[in-house]
Amino acid sequence: MKQTKILSLLVSAVMFCASMTACGNGKSIEKLSDLSGASVACLSGSTGEVYANGIMNATVVSFNSGLEAVQALQNGETDAIIMDEAPAQIYTAHIDAVKILDQKIDTEPYVIACKKGNEKLATMLNETLSTLKTDGTIDEILSHWVGTSADHVPYLAKEQDTKGELIMATVANLPPFAEKEGSTVVGLEPDIMRAICDKLGMSLVIKEMSSTDEVLEAVKAGKADVAVSRITVQKDYITKASFTESYFKSEQVIIAKS
Repeated sequence: MKQTKILSLLVSAVMFCASMTACGNGKSIEKLSDLSGASVACLSGSTGEVYANGIMNATVVSFNSGLEAVQALQNGETDAIIMDEAPAQIYTAHIDAVKILDQKIDTEPYVIACKKGNEKLATMLNETLSTLKTDGTIDEILSHWVGTSADHVPYLAKEQDTKGELIMATVANLPPFAEKEGSTVVGLEPDIMRAICDKLGMSLVIKEMSSTDEVLEAVKAGKADVAVSRITVQKDYITKASFTESYFKSEQVIIAKS
């Protein structure tokens, strides 16, 4: 499997972690119930953060990237991480000292968000997603990004005359969903949107932002057409956007020290 820049940084970070000061509670985490009273890391604005905040007596530590969370676990600043299974597989595949626990937390569908009330766009996106699921395009994209045999080969957009741009807001901080590779945002989310744009005869423009709240606000303000960044339909988001059917179902897992 192709090693991304973020994984190279992670491997380097592991070599440095032994000299860091531990700040976690030092708990051994083997199952979900062990998280009570533990220091639990997650990504800011993520579904994992929602779950972590519901754990009794847990100290929740939020990070801006998966890399930072794994570094914190490595150097003892936290006892465990709640994260999507797909990025967890990437991180743990290269680090023997951490593992994914067998017990899963929950499965969440990820959806595309567009401006509240823009049912025309939501319908168009849903119809296109349905076509891409039926013809196998979505499965083909996922096979390149998800799982231990994923090769991270990007989807190639068609060369065609386009009838406009579709602006996508995203947070490029978590492979394999979206990350920076040079000046390009790569991952399964931009690839799914490139495939959608191919079907619609449009060109994709990606705007990077720093948080889920920011991408949703960009859609609400008309600064982006869609927000695609591991978004779930939560009650706090319903007033901000309209949503499509899911393009990916993600399991939330626990990463702990081996």
